[in-house]
Order: sequence, then C-alpha cells, then structure tokens
Amino acid sequence: MDASGIEQQISTIVEDLSTEFASTHTKEQVRAVVERWRQDIEPSAKIQDFIGVLVRRFAHEEIEAALKPTRIAV
Repeated sequence: MDASGIEQQISTIVEDLSTEFASTHTKEQVRAVVERWRQDIEPSAKIQDFIGVLVRRFAHEEIEAALKPTRIAV
C-alpha cells in the first residue's frame, strides 16, 4: 500500500472513532491516540496493508479502556 492509501485509512479511522466516541473524546484526542499507535506500528510493519487494521484495533481498545471505571480497594 502506498503512503496516500495509508493516509486515507488513518483519516477514515480518526473520523470513525471520533463519531463513535464523540460524547467522551474530541476529534483531536482521538487523532492523538491513532497517531501514537501508527507511530508505534508503522516502522516495524512487515505487511503495510495491515497497518490500518492494527491501528484501528489498538486505538479503539485504548479509548474504550479509558472509559471503564477503575475500582478502588477500600
């Protein structure tokens, strides 16, 4: 996949996750999470076609995990 294809995938991921988590996260917050995962995954990706899939999965999991309440031992 060429660079413009990856850029389009990343833009779509940001839009999709921004819509899904609009009530809790700004588009800028979502973009930051997505870009952080991209920077982590892209340099070592052996198959470039999977970058978008992995970025979406890990970004979604991170945002979703941040929404879960933490339990405090009393």
